[in-house]
Amino acid sequence: MNKYSVLIVDDELLIQELIKDYLEESFECSVVFSSNGLEGLQQGQNMKFDLIIVDYSMPIMNGVLMIKSLREQKNLNIQTPIILCTGFVDEVIPLLKNIENIYILDKTKFQTDIESIVKSIFINK
Repeated sequence: MNKYSVLIVDDELLIQELIKDYLEESFECSVVFSSNGLEGLQQGQNMKFDLIIVDYSMPIMNGVLMIKSLREQKNLNIQTPIILCTGFVDEVIPLLKNIENIYILDKTKFQTDIESIVKSIFINK
């Protein structure tokens, strides 16, 4: 039985698989995928997750708009921790001020930072 449920929202299949493999091996997670922000928002409104990992740059709806929409609407994940993965850290920080329980992960430091962020989230569960 899996300990944690995670939604991964990314339009790149390779990235989805890499994150899934890491989470399943390291944290016994079950993983659900979405390939754009609108699809991720819909899943976030209908299923409860322990963690949501979102890419910033995606078609249809970007990660920041998805996060803001998820936080503004009453749903099962209004307080769920969210990790936003981006290569544009300086650009997204001001866009997410005043939004709680958000972690911004620089894609260039993904491998070194993902473990410590996920561990801190799951330890506090």
